[in-house]
Amino acid sequence: MTTAQFIYQTYNTIGTKERRCSSVFTDMQGVVYSYGYHYPLAFAIGGLNFINVAGYSSSTAKHIAWAKNAIGYDNYIGVKLSQRATSFLRDNSQMDSNKLLTLLSLLEVERDEIELQMASKNRKDTSVFAWLQRQFDELSINIKLVKQAI
Repeated sequence: MTTAQFIYQTYNTIGTKERRCSSVFTDMQGVVYSYGYHYPLAFAIGGLNFINVAGYSSSTAKHIAWAKNAIGYDNYIGVKLSQRATSFLRDNSQMDSNKLLTLLSLLEVERDEIELQMASKNRKDTSVFAWLQRQFDELSINIKLVKQAI
């Protein structure tokens, strides 16, 4: 089985033990990890699908692409999780609404940072500004989806 097939078959499936394939594995709650618990790759909370899009290497970038393909390119919310911001996912004592609030906060910080970058641009007619605007719009939509799920 390829890594891509493994992600597709095991994402968001409840199991009685961890399952491994090469450099990715899933825990018993169906969270897919890349190389270790420090990098949750794909996970579902409150009916929403999330993919950690904070890439660290070319192999992690491949895992991200395979997760997007497995979940569906229009069916996930991209979130950038640092290593310090991942422990809440493994905390089974936290309710989904609390986990979603954590993710909401991370998305809002990222959106605010992009908004500051946009405000610092002298010219609004550049490709960089257009790219920032698309990122801002996508984050705004994702924030609304997370708020609705809470």
